[in-house]
Amino acid sequence: MKYSIIIFLAVFSCTLKPKESKAPADLIPQDSMIFLVHDLSILESHIQQKYIQLERYAKIMRMTGDSLLSQHGISRKRYEASLMYYSENPALLNGIYDSVLMRLEGSSAVNDVPKIIE
Repeated sequence: MKYSIIIFLAVFSCTLKPKESKAPADLIPQDSMIFLVHDLSILESHIQQKYIQLERYAKIMRMTGDSLLSQHGISRKRYEASLMYYSENPALLNGIYDSVLMRLEGSSAVNDVPKIIE
């Protein structure tokens, strides 16, 4: 009986197809997502260094993150939906993160902070 259940589960798991994620209608394009993730990364780094208390850090990060997104004309809901889509497509998300990493390595992020917070 044990073996029949194990065989059934093995066969069943082999027949499952990966879930195909559908892009949201207002998906943020990859090139724009790279700029947003880059700017949010710098912003988060700056805030982590400045605010040690977790409660205050979280509040300020949310406010300034929302402000940054609104500067780009993007709502939090749209950003989160796009991030969810990219996270369901690891190859795309890895491409975004690789590009962000190259931009961060190629710039002096400290000098970029005032441009983001303004």
